[in-house]
Amino acid sequence: MLLVIDSGNTNTSLGVFNATELVAHWRLTTARSRTVDEYGIHARNLFELAGLDFKTINAIAIASVVPPLNYTLKTMAETYFNLTPLFVLINRRCNAVRALSRLCWVGGRRAEEDDQ
Repeated sequence: MLLVIDSGNTNTSLGVFNATELVAHWRLTTARSRTVDEYGIHARNLFELAGLDFKTINAIAIASVVPPLNYTLKTMAETYFNLTPLFVLINRRCNAVRALSRLCWVGGRRAEEDDQ
């Protein structure tokens, strides 16, 4: 299953997909000061309340417009799900979506970038 995280300035939304079916979704307040452990505990608790096993997650995709949270969310995915997340960025100049997977700097923002 796929865990998707959309971190906006006000809310952070989480969703779990089994193939194309959305099986659960939640919305948390975006808190830049929230720690890796707080995000991890929230995620695991939400899974438990929904009757989902977090161990069934085999991929994580993150879209974020809050650069200070990128490292926190990446570390949460690695620590609590043992997965390296895929970051999805939007290039507003050409309306292109770019998927990134290795930590780097893009324009003054820290992001994930593939090896390709």
